[in-house]
Amino acid sequence: MSTFERIEDAVKDYLDEYAKGDPVFAEKLANPNKSIEQCMEYIQSEIFHEFIKNGGGRRVAVACPSRQQCFGLAVHYYDEEKVEIRPMPGVTSVSHATPDVPLTEEDKEKAREKAIQKLADEDARKIKDEEEKKRQKAKEKRKKDEEAGVLFLFDE
Repeated sequence: MSTFERIEDAVKDYLDEYAKGDPVFAEKLANPNKSIEQCMEYIQSEIFHEFIKNGGGRRVAVACPSRQQCFGLAVHYYDEEKVEIRPMPGVTSVSHATPDVPLTEEDKEKAREKAIQKLADEDARKIKDEEEKKRQKAKEKRKKDEEAGVLFLFDE
């Protein structure tokens, strides 16, 4: 296998080789209700959910499985009659790397600037949200104190 081989091609090659040694699996691989595209969606979904479960957080940019994990999920997809492709909340698109098309320095710089801007916007939003929560807590505390009859000498 080439280092720059597409993941889908590598999975397909692995499944074909595996089926040659396992006639029962070969029948399951030939299931017309299953496809390599859906298999890839299943693998991506499982990797995504495992990443989140193991503390990957909300900023999922890249979750890269090992070959063994990827191939194991592919075999599982075809082995089981029905598998659930779980939704990936917050993910608008999933793409495969295509090393055949190298990025230009300009493309890399644009992507870097876009990522930095996105992080800055996210951080600004978080700070604004935290300040709003503090204001809301102070307002609620003041209201509670007023209801309890506490007098304020200085207005905040």
